[in-house]
Amino acid sequence: MSGNPLWQATIHRASADPTSSPYTEVALTTVQGYTGYTSQVVPIVAPQGTWSLAPQEIKDVAGNVPNTKVPRRRVFELLVYPHLYNDHATEPDLTDIDTIADFVTVPSRYYWLSIIGGTRAYPSDTAKVHPVYLQSWAETPNLSTGTRSLVLTFGVRSLS
Repeated sequence: MSGNPLWQATIHRASADPTSSPYTEVALTTVQGYTGYTSQVVPIVAPQGTWSLAPQEIKDVAGNVPNTKVPRRRVFELLVYPHLYNDHATEPDLTDIDTIADFVTVPSRYYWLSIIGGTRAYPSDTAKVHPVYLQSWAETPNLSTGTRSLVLTFGVRSLS
């Protein structure tokens, strides 16, 4: 997959995650040592890194709410570089969307994500990756330009 994107997301995959405690970042070299490790580089227009909040009220015995806990999860929405309908040797095409789909829908796999564009990176330490799960997949045709857009949404597995 070629193209000339300013941003690239790398989706890392392995068949196991032996870590027993929750974490939001881990060293890439650790993940590369996991069984069945492989990765896929995906050219993206830009990431949208947001937070998903899940407020929880903590009540005392009398039913009063003395505290509200607000755990949050990092969410990355990735607009993938537009894909051409026609088969193309040097630009992303529909075959590349199929390749991404095959990569992120393998059952019983664990995924990690790293994103880089210019001097910005997620995680900020480029030697680390976020443990993620695929929240959604959306494709949109653009008939006037003859391309198809893909939006992948990943959530970090652990709350912070």
